[in-house]
Amino acid sequence: MPIDSFNFAETVDVFDWLEKFTVNTFWESRSRQECSSTFYDSFDWRLYEAGMIFECRVDTDGRQGFLWTLKGRCLICCPVDKEPGFADELSSEPLRHSLKPLLKMRRLLPRASIRCRRQVLALLDCNGKTVVHMAVCTQRRAIDSYGAEKALPDRLDLLPVKGYASAIKGVGGLLDVDCALQRVTTSPLVEALAAFDRSPADYSSKPSLELSPQWTGGQAVRAVLLHLLAVIQANMDGTCKNIDSEFLHDLRVAVRRTRSALGQIKGVLPEDDIAPFREGFAWLGSITSPTRDLDVYLLNFADYLQRLSENHRADLAAFHHFLQQRQTEEQKLLSRQLRSPRCTRLLADWAN
Repeated sequence: MPIDSFNFAETVDVFDWLEKFTVNTFWESRSRQECSSTFYDSFDWRLYEAGMIFECRVDTDGRQGFLWTLKGRCLICCPVDKEPGFADELSSEPLRHSLKPLLKMRRLLPRASIRCRRQVLALLDCNGKTVVHMAVCTQRRAIDSYGAEKALPDRLDLLPVKGYASAIKGVGGLLDVDCALQRVTTSPLVEALAAFDRSPADYSSKPSLELSPQWTGGQAVRAVLLHLLAVIQANMDGTCKNIDSEFLHDLRVAVRRTRSALGQIKGVLPEDDIAPFREGFAWLGSITSPTRDLDVYLLNFADYLQRLSENHRADLAAFHHFLQQRQTEEQKLLSRQLRSPRCTRLLADWAN
């Protein structure tokens, strides 16, 4: 059963409201503590695109991982012992099983965070059994990847208890008619991103621009090339930092598409203007090849081993170590080249 969520009006004193709402009822306070939630996804939003949100919540009870559907239904709740990275590094088997097929070679990255004071109350029936949990989050702040903060509305979440669907519907009905509250369907992830004028799935390597029938050929080509440039620039930092291998892959695809376009637009753009860029993007493609080749070898190495008998797999351990060393060396060289004046000037001139 999904969570019911409500935002408090700005003028409402939440604790005064709580005192009045819970008076003469069987609400029992369970905890009140500082809480920080970070939402993780791949750079290209693979979890969100698959209808999932991964939240890592840290409070005085430790670090918990939650896998939600976009509609607020909790699929998995389990302890998380360290900062999430690649799916196959997660200690929780249910999380690994759920996330690895979606993420594959992509690393989980923090996409947004929320810090708040969280108070949990439990509604008890006449037998003293908990039938509804209510989490009231105050002093909420959205935090972006640069540490900037934005205030968010205080929020109330009704958390279902298995077997007591009618109870949560009853409480939700009372809250629906409370003028201090407004029901919301926006997830905290979307809410935190919106505070910084962002939205999920705001990056895709796939072309997604619309061309106007009124544009000239030159205008259309420029729009396509600028889109490809944006993809190159979006993946530059992740490639230099070697966050995961898909940053370099997406960068190379955008470079290759740019070179293909330059080879097919003769007469559309002035040849004297684009000739230097043919050479420049050929160079950019060539310097990325060694690292990408080694990435592919390492990504497929487990499959290569499966083609051998078990008696011979250990024989390739030294070769695997050699490939890792070479990848590290080529990655460092590539990072220097991508940050070089030549590359910086190429992309800046191309943008103009």
